[in-house]
Amino acid sequence: MKIEFWAKTNPPQTVQEHTKDALDIYERFRNQHRNLFDDAFWMLLRLAVLYHDCGKADFSFRKYLDDIINGLKPSKQGNFIHHNYLSPAFLPKHAQLHEISDEDYAILVNAIFYHHARPEVEISRLSQYIRDVLDPVLDDFQMDGLLEIDKLNTKFMSRIAFRAGSDPIPNQIRYILLKGLLNRIDYAASAGILRDLDLPIFDKAGRNVYEATACYINSKGYKKRAVQRYMEENADKNVIVTAATGSGKTEAALLWIKDCKAFYTLPLKVSINAIYDRIVKDINYDPTGLLHSDAQRVYRETWSEAKMDTSDEIVESPELQYESARLLAYPLTVCTVDQILDFAYKYNGGEAAAATLSYSKLVIDEIQMYSPNMVATILTALKTITDMGGRFAIITATFPPILFKLMHDVGIGSFEQSVVFHSEYTHRHRISLLEGQEFDFEKIVEIAKHKKVLVLVNTVKQAQFAYEKIVSCNATDDQSVGILHASFIRIHRKEIEKSILNFAPNSESRPSEPGIWISTQIVEASLDLDFDVLFTEMCGIDSLFQRMGRVFRSRIYSGAEPNVYILDNRNGVGKKSIIDSDVYRLSLAAVTKMKGKLLEESDEQDDKQDMISMVYGGEEIIDSEYYRSIKQKTEMLCRLPMYATDKAEVKSMFRDIDAKTVMPKQIYDELEESGTIKGWRHVLTNSKSSEEKQSVRDEIMEYTLSISHYCKDIKLGLMKNVSDPNNELFYKGSRIFLHYGEYDYKIAGGKATGRGLIRALGSNIL
Repeated sequence: MKIEFWAKTNPPQTVQEHTKDALDIYERFRNQHRNLFDDAFWMLLRLAVLYHDCGKADFSFRKYLDDIINGLKPSKQGNFIHHNYLSPAFLPKHAQLHEISDEDYAILVNAIFYHHARPEVEISRLSQYIRDVLDPVLDDFQMDGLLEIDKLNTKFMSRIAFRAGSDPIPNQIRYILLKGLLNRIDYAASAGILRDLDLPIFDKAGRNVYEATACYINSKGYKKRAVQRYMEENADKNVIVTAATGSGKTEAALLWIKDCKAFYTLPLKVSINAIYDRIVKDINYDPTGLLHSDAQRVYRETWSEAKMDTSDEIVESPELQYESARLLAYPLTVCTVDQILDFAYKYNGGEAAAATLSYSKLVIDEIQMYSPNMVATILTALKTITDMGGRFAIITATFPPILFKLMHDVGIGSFEQSVVFHSEYTHRHRISLLEGQEFDFEKIVEIAKHKKVLVLVNTVKQAQFAYEKIVSCNATDDQSVGILHASFIRIHRKEIEKSILNFAPNSESRPSEPGIWISTQIVEASLDLDFDVLFTEMCGIDSLFQRMGRVFRSRIYSGAEPNVYILDNRNGVGKKSIIDSDVYRLSLAAVTKMKGKLLEESDEQDDKQDMISMVYGGEEIIDSEYYRSIKQKTEMLCRLPMYATDKAEVKSMFRDIDAKTVMPKQIYDELEESGTIKGWRHVLTNSKSSEEKQSVRDEIMEYTLSISHYCKDIKLGLMKNVSDPNNELFYKGSRIFLHYGEYDYKIAGGKATGRGLIRALGSNIL
């Protein structure tokens, strides 16, 4: 009787079947990209695919999967060794692979050996295990038409790298390419949803993203702007482009991509969602993926909306869309940098993204908005990408000149530095510098009787304080007063964002209604707003310009009175705060030099770029904590040995590990009284549909928000047994906890507003 050696259980698939699927994906990928690599590398990749799962011939592992397939409780037959450590034993000896160089043989062995991140195995035990466990089943493990294996080879163990005392990989770039592509092919074959590792670049109309973008520009009756022409002409180069708001840099980036596979990154999920919508719905380039921590929910929402519109042809389920994005299959993916650049930490598994970026284009939008640690990660990743042949474009409204030195120090390949591209709106802001601890709220209320006023502060607690002060200034009933920050549950925050967008949209149909909105930096790059006057707390120059971009966004200002008032109160400044002290001090000096001036943004004179140079272009910034922290982190990452960190450790670096997801008790009580919670629990307990259960989980998350577990400034802010998973709300593993704090939200005059989760003074939470 033939013995089945299983590769996976759901659905059951033999090693031979999985290997055939993987080889089919390999062949299709090679046909797509035949000129990417030399013939020797293609042969190396085929061998890696062919042999990578042979270690599953292990009888103990086969019995373990057999039990699962037959509905039995699986029990490990002894302490088996993971198959990736066993698979290289099935490779012929190096001498028998006569077409492969000694260097490539070492790369092949290690790519197979490390193709999963598993607990390390002792080499001495591995050798004994191969002889005692694998040898006896070798006659039964033959893959008809694929492999005929006569004997096992234990000499490969002398070539294993990345452990103490071992020789390094002779060509690390080639290793990353081989290991990364093997991982992608293996993942795609296991998922069973893709025949092509890379989906076709053409949309339903047969266009690539360049052609779709050019068609969109033409349909609007526009001519290509200077920045768009520049990026189109330099599509074969790495570029750094500084372009003002309204200059068309998003379309410029899409034109730069041409007919290549690409990844478009932004710092905020809400900005990513907006760009994704714009590309798919406005530019009408449909083969676009979305990839961030909340992407599955966005896919399900979009799919539900499409189902309600019978005119839309629904091609892919949300599960298929997300898996395709996760497998890096889309020709264009809009994502956060942590989804594709965390390979800078050299963990086992990061090679898949690195290998993909070796033949793709990468767009980094608004690099100045990232923290020093994240900037260091980006720069280190760009070094690897350019070494492998990938290309990048950094497009930004403000580029700190000190980053040029840091890029040179890291060793990033050549790149083109463009001139600054300006919009037609050459004069938009006249600034005034205020001193003191708080704003003149009576003045704000007075101005807001006739104009739209935006008040931007550095922390949530300050936003709530400003809101209370403005309300207490006897604002009239017809005067709109709203507040937006991160301490609202998701469903309320969406409604508030709609309210502020309806109040001050960046459009020709902008309503004339005056009023006041108070917010934190979450509006800096996420909402397309246009107010008349800005009152803002002083911050770093990059954030300050983003804030100013929400006032006279697409209009010329020629008034004698300031339309931007900047308060120097040092709120949120310091080592453990959100604003670097040195950057704040240098930014304040730049603002002081320009106070009272109507800032010019033109080819002849660019006051904002001069201010950026004052902060980031002199000797003082080199002595700052901002520069030192980036420099130290890039040096650490460059020195970091391969596989010194694991994936879980790296992923935690990109999360706010102090953040807790909570549901305010007030909201919980309202949901329980309405019967909503009872309905959720019924579905989660009784439904056999994973899609229906996931829909309920998505709905639950809409009534939550994230706060710091260690934040002490929330009134009655106690989370009951927050560290005890048994007290999670709704279902095990939800990581959602009840929060006993005051929560304020209301609809007034058809507008969503309120203070959210109440914070006391002293918090640095955004």
